[in-house]
Amino acid sequence: MSKSHWISDLHWVRSTQQQRGHKTQTRILEAAEKLFSKRGVQDTSIADIAKEAGCSVGGVYHHFRDKRALTHALLKLISDQMIAFSDIALSPERWKGAKIIDIIDGLLELSLASHEEMPLRKQAKIEIMREEKEIQSHFAELNQKIATQLTVLFKERTEEITHPKPALAIQFAINQFQAMTEAYLMQEISEQTNTGCVSAEFVEEMKRSLSAYMGLK
Repeated sequence: MSKSHWISDLHWVRSTQQQRGHKTQTRILEAAEKLFSKRGVQDTSIADIAKEAGCSVGGVYHHFRDKRALTHALLKLISDQMIAFSDIALSPERWKGAKIIDIIDGLLELSLASHEEMPLRKQAKIEIMREEKEIQSHFAELNQKIATQLTVLFKERTEEITHPKPALAIQFAINQFQAMTEAYLMQEISEQTNTGCVSAEFVEEMKRSLSAYMGLK
């Protein structure tokens, strides 16, 4: 159970799992995600994906024209879920009565929880982006959208900030939040460590760092 009541009703759900008529397609996308994260896109064949998904090669081609179409479908799934989830998680109504430190705490918990629930997703996305360079700008735009939503939440609570330049502090803190969280999750992927005590320490250090920098009351 979430320790933050602000996000206690939130968790990542694969949208394709909710579509009963697309079970094979779901298995194919999940198989591709798993194999891309471990082998990369170039070293994963349609036959590999079919075997992992427990279907025939023809079954894969029935749903996707080729591997590139499958790759784009997986990216669209990831992108759509990021947008839908951030719109819910960063809604101003959700955080009514919360302080900036509550928002930071809750969003850090969500970031770590999503990684635990879908540990292969981030690496799969990275591997795909290595092959599809134009996709990088799309996800950069998504990250900027999330930063803008966070900015709105923080600006509504400017009175909590004692930094001499609140607007600058908000921008810098959000950049630090996104960069440090990304770096921590990438370290977990590369070292194949599991979260737990270490993630709890990361959350506390991030809260302490951002609170001190912004001068939160």
